[in-house]
Amino acid sequence: MIALVLGAGGPVGYAFHAGVLAGLSDAGWDARSADLVVGTSIGAVSAGLLRAGMDPIDLFARVARTPLSPQGAALLQAAGGWPSFPAPADTGAPRWGRPASLSLIATLARHPRRIRPGLALAALGNPGTVNTDPIRAGFDRLGGGRWPAGTWICAVDLDTGGRVTFGAPGAPVSTVGEAVAASCAVPGYFAPVSLDGRRFVDGGVVSPANSDLVGGLDGLEAVVVSVPMGRHGPAGRRGIDLPGRDLNHAQARRGLRPLAEAGVPVLMVEPTARELEVMHYDAFDQAHLPAIAARTRATLLRRFEAAASGEGGDATAAALAALLSGPARLPETVGADGPAQPIEGTGTGASGPT
Repeated sequence: MIALVLGAGGPVGYAFHAGVLAGLSDAGWDARSADLVVGTSIGAVSAGLLRAGMDPIDLFARVARTPLSPQGAALLQAAGGWPSFPAPADTGAPRWGRPASLSLIATLARHPRRIRPGLALAALGNPGTVNTDPIRAGFDRLGGGRWPAGTWICAVDLDTGGRVTFGAPGAPVSTVGEAVAASCAVPGYFAPVSLDGRRFVDGGVVSPANSDLVGGLDGLEAVVVSVPMGRHGPAGRRGIDLPGRDLNHAQARRGLRPLAEAGVPVLMVEPTARELEVMHYDAFDQAHLPAIAARTRATLLRRFEAAASGEGGDATAAALAALLSGPARLPETVGADGPAQPIEGTGTGASGPT
């Protein structure tokens, strides 16, 4: 079994994911064939597009502003176009007033070890007001109203702080569009997504990638993790985003530690100094998206080439070999109200604090 984990990161993170997925395709692995895809925030967007059948090269083409393949164009035409996202406006300083969740504030006060910066801000700040219905509707059209097997979408219950993994055993029932919208509901901007009396917000407020969800799985042959909000090696620049990137890197790696100890090949892809030249603290800055995608794709391909020649380290070479040896198949789908697809070793999987 091969797992793909796609982390948070806004439009900048989407460009990074597009570069990673295109680089994997260049190396010979189609990410659509992953047995499990875990998506958080903008990673949920990329996951939803992959599971709808969109070729990774077409995801790259969208960012690079080049024509799609005939297959990609036909898929979009049938769905009425790309899912639309209300563009975040410059809202200035955070608005403070009535907190979004008094319940979560009380919970964090009783259990301070559960406090995460993003979670605390989600509870204390004003709730967002921008409606996520365009996101929901777009992904439901694109996916045909069916839930793709082996797809986990991470969000957070705004009133408990617990992580909810849509698509995992025991998770609330939702459509793909509802899950992606919930995972993307950035606190303070998007309105929380309400499902069955519960309010959900961006899954990135508790973890940049929720990589620990795959850390306890059995039967994994390889794992690919894309962490746009981390960093790999020296940054090559200064910036207020770097301490946060270091924390994100550490948290993502910590979640994968059990796999490393078990000898499972893990390919963790994060921005290097070359990408960080055009990636800064603003995840919504769209000025350099084509460059981010192109640099990420080229860097990953060079990493694979170095591994193939014996220069890139055994972990990268082992991960690539495991990816290329797996069967190239696309996952089945189940109805939106059908049973979740169990995966060995899920543990609690569906919910709970991180």
